[in-house]
Amino acid sequence: MNRSYPDSFLPDPINPPFWSCLRTRPRWEKKMARWLEERDFGYFLPLVNQKKTSHRKTRITEIALFPGYVFVQGDYGKGDFQETGAVVYVLKPKTPGQQKDLAENLESVRCILAAGRDPRPLEEYRPGQKIIINQGTLAGVRGEILEHSAPDTITVWIELLGRGLSLPLTPEDLSLLEDEEA
Repeated sequence: MNRSYPDSFLPDPINPPFWSCLRTRPRWEKKMARWLEERDFGYFLPLVNQKKTSHRKTRITEIALFPGYVFVQGDYGKGDFQETGAVVYVLKPKTPGQQKDLAENLESVRCILAAGRDPRPLEEYRPGQKIIINQGTLAGVRGEILEHSAPDTITVWIELLGRGLSLPLTPEDLSLLEDEEA
């Protein structure tokens, strides 16, 4: 599962393409990809399926493997995408070695997805990070990471009525809050 334009890009190991990495506003990756495709930009947006359950209904949605990032072929700056209002900043390789590494890494991701593998994005949760619970009966509740002791268990501190609650949750239950949201 991935979105790219053209539908498949062929790697050139001798002269790898230059890729710019667009940092988008939260959850704007697919909108940005549509905008790029409409304007014939070459891009790569790796997507994976995520199963979500809310109100006893299970649905599968496609999410970005690298949340907040879309890769564009070419050497571009933020001004090239100003009309979208979606690009926060643009990251670019600084050296030919970094350019080659990025192209190889993107090709590896494309191959993994094309082979039907199901990679899972991993969040690095660290004590002190602000979070919001995004599913279940506590959806919308904000808290702070206390501990990430096991792969599927994160202990979260939630202040409620002047007291604290410590809850064990899974990474799928949480989203990190951006600095301005916290």
